[in-house]
Amino acid sequence: MDNMDNLDNLHLQLRISSTEKYPAKQHAQRVAAKLGVKEGLIYLLGQYGYNLEDSDMPKTWRQRRYFYYCSGVDEPNACLTYDIAADELVLYIEEIDPDQVIWVGRGSTIDEAYDRYDVDIVHHNPDLFPNMRLWIASNPGAVVYILHPDHKPDIKFPNINYKALLPAIDAAREIKDAYEIDLIRKANDISSKAHIEVLRHLSSLKTEAQVQALFEAVCTSHLANKQAYPVIAASGENASVLHYTTNNEPFEDKQLLLIDAGTGWQLYAADITRTFPLSGSWTTEAEQIYRLVETMQDSCVKMLEPGACMWDLHDISIRIAIKGLLELGLLKGDIETIIKQRTYKAFYPHGLGHHVGLEVHDILGRPILKYKSSSNNNATFDGPCPPDVPALQAGMVVTIEPGIYFNRYEMHRAYLNSPIHGKHINKKILDKYWAVGGVRIEDDYLITDDGCENLTTAPKGDAALKIIKEGKAGYATLPRTAGPRILTLARRVLDGLAEAKPGCVLLFEFVEGVEGEIAKALPTLANGMERDVEVETKTETEAESHTPELEFVAEWIVVSEAVVVHGSRFVARACKVASPEEGRSAVRELVSTDKKVMRATHNMWAYRIQGSGQVVYADADDDGEDGAGGKLAALLQVMGAWGVLVVVSRWYGGIKLGPERWRLIGSVAREVVVRGGETGAWTVERM
Repeated sequence: MDNMDNLDNLHLQLRISSTEKYPAKQHAQRVAAKLGVKEGLIYLLGQYGYNLEDSDMPKTWRQRRYFYYCSGVDEPNACLTYDIAADELVLYIEEIDPDQVIWVGRGSTIDEAYDRYDVDIVHHNPDLFPNMRLWIASNPGAVVYILHPDHKPDIKFPNINYKALLPAIDAAREIKDAYEIDLIRKANDISSKAHIEVLRHLSSLKTEAQVQALFEAVCTSHLANKQAYPVIAASGENASVLHYTTNNEPFEDKQLLLIDAGTGWQLYAADITRTFPLSGSWTTEAEQIYRLVETMQDSCVKMLEPGACMWDLHDISIRIAIKGLLELGLLKGDIETIIKQRTYKAFYPHGLGHHVGLEVHDILGRPILKYKSSSNNNATFDGPCPPDVPALQAGMVVTIEPGIYFNRYEMHRAYLNSPIHGKHINKKILDKYWAVGGVRIEDDYLITDDGCENLTTAPKGDAALKIIKEGKAGYATLPRTAGPRILTLARRVLDGLAEAKPGCVLLFEFVEGVEGEIAKALPTLANGMERDVEVETKTETEAESHTPELEFVAEWIVVSEAVVVHGSRFVARACKVASPEEGRSAVRELVSTDKKVMRATHNMWAYRIQGSGQVVYADADDDGEDGAGGKLAALLQVMGAWGVLVVVSRWYGGIKLGPERWRLIGSVAREVVVRGGETGAWTVERM
């Protein structure tokens, strides 16, 4: 076997590594272990697509999470079986209907499914029942495990169990593996970016709807276009409604905004809540309540570790809430009586937190709802953790989300006029707090071996107020005379983007660019100075004739043939480089001067350079194609390539390729490295 064959085998192993696929097989094995049986067949249905009632428009499609956990498949009309004794995971997918492709696209082919999913065998759906009959005939007396009675396959078979599988999957899902944690972390990262943008632009937002629109737009711009749950953008007294999603009121003179919003990433959820003053400054009452909720959260987070019980933490948060409300005069009496009579629920009606995962209110490791004869049965639980919930373990992800609320309707309906509760609530002082509405603070915490890690990076408290004030200061103090200069700055940014990436939608790049230019010009803008933007004094001809000097001009010795798969186009090129500075300069030159490269969706690159002695210089960049730069760097190392920079450009064709894209990127990159090595342009030790 020659060196090229060795590289092919290595590349194949890298391409199908479980780290690049959702670990479905591992999850199926975990479920079987929770079932506690050595044989049997697990049968799981994915979600089928349906139209709305009395309409030819489709319902919003959402994959069944129990099916996804054991398959990693986010396509409609699929199902799976897992033979426990044989350790064989079989996926069944819909056959492609050629007449429908032009209308709605298509799902995976058999070969694509093998590449994308961590399964042993892939069949089309018509093979399901014949294969199940063969399995039943070969395994007399064995059990078929299904989620619900209405999931029973349409074949004659006496040994159907619909009670054991759901709690077994629940128990398996309770502890997240490293792959799942990375997905939840990514969902939190994108969601936190969106929360930051809301803070930055708050002074220019006038309605709840605008908050929702901005949050969702930022998530979508990061390729997270499915929210984990509907955005809650509740201003003023609307914040007293726990799951307020109307989001249609103007801010006007309201005090606070409560935004509870988290996106999904590959079906895994983030769940984040922030509350802050719309003006950027607290009222006395609002700050009192915020600091109380802040104390509730901080105190509970300090106790998050393996062995801790969420019910105990919930009890601690209740006691802190009651103590704080007593000090503010909102409650009267003693803590134990208020707890016993549950009067605290007038202000703190929900639980401290819940699990997060494939569901935003994720499952618990036990059956928490009795089965109802309904195809809409839901195994998630929206409420406080019951007392018998097991202790926290490393690998769990939970929210800590205390809150204090002032809901007029509920307060009058159930508490103020009650002989049990009314005597504990100070109605006169309560009147000062109605406008606060509600305060909730929520973060997602990973339980680790020695404590916990906050996966949520969205600023809160004083850090959030600082961002609000900085955003407000950037615009509110500018005189009218600044308008023409700001318009000129905006045109400059727009022209630059149009030249760099023609034909691309770059809304957020434009906004950020304009904000950056305004920040640099802020001293003169604020003083009302009228001198023109002095790039300001250069004529257009002078500006066009000026070309920045490049310290290194790259010679792209080898350019690959374009490889096109499902509309996506891949082209690699390579040049000789002798230093990290030359490598970075060559990349800058390429992406700023080659119009075709400018229009690429991704330009990923890597270089490897032999310095003096034993020094090795290596660097890489993904350009948004997660992991691609590192794979290119690894390829150069495996090939023993020195003194070379390789750039792979991809123009996205509209169809996701899954792991197939790694093979294509590696293939075109290796082609140009080998061709250059054969000419002696750079060193390649293993071709």
